[in-house]
Amino acid sequence: MAQCLYTMSGILCIQEHYEDLAQLLQEVKAEFKVLVNHLSIAKCMQTLSDVQHMQTHYSDAVPLLKEARMLFEAIPHATGVAQSIQTLSDVLAQQGYYDDAAPLLEEARDMFEAISNTLGIMQCTQILRDILQRQAQYDTTTQMLQEAKVMFKAISEPLGAAQCMESLQIIQAQAVLEAIPKPGSTAMQQSL
Repeated sequence: MAQCLYTMSGILCIQEHYEDLAQLLQEVKAEFKVLVNHLSIAKCMQTLSDVQHMQTHYSDAVPLLKEARMLFEAIPHATGVAQSIQTLSDVLAQQGYYDDAAPLLEEARDMFEAISNTLGIMQCTQILRDILQRQAQYDTTTQMLQEAKVMFKAISEPLGAAQCMESLQIIQAQAVLEAIPKPGSTAMQQSL
């Protein structure tokens, strides 16, 4: 029954019925607790956090992700741990907590590397790159994009490689715009 309910939750997610989905996932989690199925409970927690994340209910998503991570660590389930950390860092980054998000992303990326999960590595790299770009760390971001482009080409992902190229062009444009003296700035007054 619990597995059937979990399958139904996937349908509700596709249909974007988030309120119904959250309620159903709570029921599924309770069913799995009765069955003492820790992996399924952890997956429910992770999915519940995704629902909160999609609705920008970040303060609700964070404790769910932390609980999911603890459950995955107890099992142990390395992919689940890495995914929980990655999503937690993404939630923190979307709230502007870049200094908290970046080390978590590096931790998740290292975990994905340890289990040879290329997609996880690339997703962490992409989020980390976005954080660095928002912090105007263009040199580091450029290096990461060039590495990501090579990795995307290596795994035959032309869309990912193209997105890296586009981001590189945006960074170059941002760097040029920031180098132009602003009206009223000391650099502008000295050039006159």
